[in-house]
Amino acid sequence: MGVTTLVRGGGCRECERLSEENRVLREENRVLKERLDLLESSVVRAGWYKPSVKPVEEKKKPGRKEGHVGAGRRKPDYVDESVVVKLERCPGCGGTLEEPYSVRSRYVWDVPPPTTIKVTEYMIHRYWCPCCSRSVEAQPDTLPYFRLGMGVWGWAYVLHHQLNVSFDKIAWWMREVWNLPVTKGALTQGLDSLAEHLKPVYDGMIQDLRDNPYVNTDETGCRVNGVNQWTWVFHTPNQTVYWTDPSRGSQVPERILGEHYSGTVVSDDYVAYSPLKYTKQACWVHLIRKIRDYAEMKKAHPEQKRLHHRLQKTYHDLKEYLKKNPATYGAETPLPPV
Repeated sequence: MGVTTLVRGGGCRECERLSEENRVLREENRVLKERLDLLESSVVRAGWYKPSVKPVEEKKKPGRKEGHVGAGRRKPDYVDESVVVKLERCPGCGGTLEEPYSVRSRYVWDVPPPTTIKVTEYMIHRYWCPCCSRSVEAQPDTLPYFRLGMGVWGWAYVLHHQLNVSFDKIAWWMREVWNLPVTKGALTQGLDSLAEHLKPVYDGMIQDLRDNPYVNTDETGCRVNGVNQWTWVFHTPNQTVYWTDPSRGSQVPERILGEHYSGTVVSDDYVAYSPLKYTKQACWVHLIRKIRDYAEMKKAHPEQKRLHHRLQKTYHDLKEYLKKNPATYGAETPLPPV
């Protein structure tokens, strides 16, 4: 057995040696960390990222794989302009060229440069009606009281509501591209007025929803003037109606579909649809997902697992059936056995 040498203070020489060695190693570790931080901060940060251009040997050959039908832009049905491109001298040696031995076609799709605005003067004839004892006039094919045409409002709607472009940027774009002086206030007020004029069309779309045998509906959060609200969507094969409301409750679909709707409401089985007195159907995705969660529980019954697999099979069988018989969708034809 080894002999432990005690030192004054109740310790041993080996303990003191290890303690001193530990202190030295900690100090060296601290110095090395400082040097590593200094080196990392001096490295160009862009070098840490994966290069956007792959090496030549790693680049894939463009186009589809061998054995697959090629895909590309098809030959146009019409041509607006034909440009003849000729050469008189060889671009390589400068020698004189004779008549071409063949001609190949190359098609280029492009967008014409923006044109100037179109100003139309309507010479509106006014008449005196002796029966009504009042002045009447013909109505031009434009929106009443609007000084900007439907083309302007169409662009403003698409840019703002479809592409989420701010009205300030839309006004800048119209000034720069069309040289059309317009302000943010004119755009917002104009679209609001246009919505009032189109309200009868919107009401007719809601009536078409109520006459349809089924309606798919969903809701998502949005912000209106900084306030949280909900945008509801009601969809049929022929209509899509949006409705923004502060509420996410069942009173919203009741307001849109009416109290006497006799069709089926297809939804994600959100709790707001439960109080509805309509015939309800949960969408396939949420229905399968919910049954899958039950089937994957630790104490799941074997019947729950069988139900999950059977429902999935039914769903895929129906999808394949509709692919082969798309014309029979909604018709009274026998479906595949479940």
